Amino acid sequence: MFFAKRILSATVGTKLVLRYSPTPSDCRVCTNRKSTMSLTGKGEVILIIDDEECIRDSCCQVLTKAGYRVETAINGEAGLAKVREICPNIVLLDLDMPGTSGFEVMDRLNEISPGIIKVVVTGNTAVDLEKEVIRKGRALSYLAKPFSPEQLKQVVRGALDSKGVGNREYAEKSGC
Repeated sequence: MFFAKRILSATVGTKLVLRYSPTPSDCRVCTNRKSTMSLTGKGEVILIIDDEECIRDSCCQVLTKAGYRVETAINGEAGLAKVREICPNIVLLDLDMPGTSGFEVMDRLNEISPGIIKVVVTGNTAVDLEKEVIRKGRALSYLAKPFSPEQLKQVVRGALDSKGVGNREYAEKSGC
């Protein structure tokens, strides 16, 4: 469902902001759905850990329609509990969250299940941060907010393909 909001500003004028907000039935229990898009999933399990509800719900909507099974968590601790429960193929993780930070979650994910693919999704676009996350091997990829649905699907599909998700060797390394 799309919502429009008109914002009046003395310095900028009037601007119209469109926001997509999935309904609760769209994402509370995400299920596989077939899609004809080129960046489709094969039922892989994706966990989104982000404290921003609009990011969780929007990513869930996009990825579910692309054929992935998607689960969400509101913070790091809830995300780690979900990892133990569902053993996802990939985790999309915000770094800046209250409580357990994304960095702590990445480190604990490596202890729980070293083979889980980690993709950082954050509004912090500092080049040093990107280098630290990827070069130190904490995450496979980095996606800066805001991003388009196509960018999200490309990063997810690329990460899954690069790790050979679905083959026997990946399943043995994932630790689940």
